[in-house]
Amino acid sequence: MSRRKAVDPNVLEKLIKKQEQPVKDFQQASEEFFKHCKIKGLSPDTIMYYQKELKGPFRAFVEIDVRINDVRAMKTQDIENWVEHMLEQNRAVSSINARMRAGRTFMNYCLKKDCWILLI
Repeated sequence: MSRRKAVDPNVLEKLIKKQEQPVKDFQQASEEFFKHCKIKGLSPDTIMYYQKELKGPFRAFVEIDVRINDVRAMKTQDIENWVEHMLEQNRAVSSINARMRAGRTFMNYCLKKDCWILLI
């Protein structure tokens, strides 16, 4: 079988569509995440947990001047700064861990679904 010398038009179309995806703000992405949780059959208490715990991280990112236009651009230093910010506010370690678990689940969902989040 010989090597193709041209790009398959279907592959090219998919790449172009992927690049043209609109940037979502945090509110839109979180609503999609909560809808996904309901479809997945998570309990209402779990969904309420995510809603409660996801308010904090993104508010804190704004307070500590972390600009995130794309969750894929987050760095370990951003998360460490966020944890330090919560420790400075005398948050309990269990509260910090709960927010980190909820944030990790949400961001993994965003990466899986190719959500680009615009915070600022």
